[in-house]
Amino acid sequence: MDEALFAWRDFYGAVANASAALVGLVFVGLSIRLTRSALPASAKALALVSLANLLYPLYVSLAMLLPTGAPGVQATALLLPAAVCLLELAVAFRLERRAHDVISRPSAVYRYVLPLAASLVLVAGALGLLASAEVALFAPVVFIGVMFVVGSHNAWTLLLTSLEGDR
Repeated sequence: MDEALFAWRDFYGAVANASAALVGLVFVGLSIRLTRSALPASAKALALVSLANLLYPLYVSLAMLLPTGAPGVQATALLLPAAVCLLELAVAFRLERRAHDVISRPSAVYRYVLPLAASLVLVAGALGLLASAEVALFAPVVFIGVMFVVGSHNAWTLLLTSLEGDR
């Protein structure tokens, strides 16, 4: 199992760099947007979700790069972002329902369905790592890929929606 974990080190290093760069770009985009006018509450919420979705791959990558030699440590570290993501989804859904905001189906898929599925895959992968199943090493990869797509989509939506509101 140690050799299998070591084989993924370059991938997780690249993901950590890409994630940090994307988070930085979202901050730049928000800074440009804030110089024009204040963000409405819905845009602030989407900004936080976008940043969180782009920070999850960074955290997962760093967890997988831990030089422990024990897959149980990585498994335990992977349960944290999965739990936080599930909690974030529950809170966001509750707030959105309370505000009676109606979002389109594609937006709901990006905001709730994909992150929920990715978090469940990550939990399954963490449990697989605890059982020393090498196939479990693909779960963090799936989680990272989905979160990059979701975070990028949400950030794009935020920045385009914000720019349209300026006109």
